Amino acid sequence: MSLLTSGSPDQWSKIIHDLVKICQEWGFFIAINHGVPENLMKGMIDACHGFFSLPDEENEGFKSGNDVLEMFKYGTSYNLALDKVLLWKDFFKVRVYPEFYSLYKPACFSEVSMEFSKITREVALEITLNTQK
Repeated sequence: MSLLTSGSPDQWSKIIHDLVKICQEWGFFIAINHGVPENLMKGMIDACHGFFSLPDEENEGFKSGNDVLEMFKYGTSYNLALDKVLLWKDFFKVRVYPEFYSLYKPACFSEVSMEFSKITREVALEITLNTQK
């Protein structure tokens, strides 16, 4: 991140070239030194674990429908009808922009996710602005 945001023009040019190459070859990259506090990242992971640790009847109200505009989506790719489960995932999606929505369970989720989404949006905007110079 530091080379992208405060490096010299030569460093900036090199990192942009590297990012393009990485995205073409791998389809993603991981930003480091982005400024998101470690304790906030851990708090977000813990809050997500808290949600998935709830009894099924407590998070049942968040199950996904077919509407892509839903504020919350929760589900699993696990299929009991199959003998094998490949790439099983449990997921939830919470819309946080342009208006912030949050799960109300577990109790800590709303506060942590609001702070996390605010800071990670700033990082994403910083990357976007610095790659469009």
